[in-house]
Amino acid sequence: MRSQLALIGQLNTLENIKEQHLDLFRKDPLRERKLIQFRITDASLRVAYDSISFLLTTKNPTLVLDIQSAEQSYISAMECLAQKNDAYEKLHKNSKLEKMDNQSGQCSVRIEDPRDLKLLKDLTDVLYMSVDNACVRIDLQIKELHKAGKLLYPKKEFLQIAGRK
Repeated sequence: MRSQLALIGQLNTLENIKEQHLDLFRKDPLRERKLIQFRITDASLRVAYDSISFLLTTKNPTLVLDIQSAEQSYISAMECLAQKNDAYEKLHKNSKLEKMDNQSGQCSVRIEDPRDLKLLKDLTDVLYMSVDNACVRIDLQIKELHKAGKLLYPKKEFLQIAGRK
């Protein structure tokens, strides 16, 4: 149950990133210019591998490896967000403000080094891919861990993600 809790916390963090930030510009071809810098607090809960290591002796020993791999995809997505934020800061630090609309807050800037924009675009694209990938992988492992728990301990209650069956 501790491992389920950690994975559910990680999934919630990733889904918040998607819903509050990424989905707004998902199909926008200039999304790297519109997706502002944002920070999300890491879920900080990690899978308690000591509590699930016994699964290595069951009929599905790769479950532990699959869970570890899914958790690593969460960590990679969070690191990608930090790198994208660094690239955003670098682009703005090295750009010159040309004009700003005080009403809307919309700005136009002159980019001094086009490599800064390319880096931001690449990292923005990777952020979308890594968050989407991590969501799928973690969601699957939450379900697999639930199935394994029910198989091994049929009378025990396990965590469910709110609103999902």
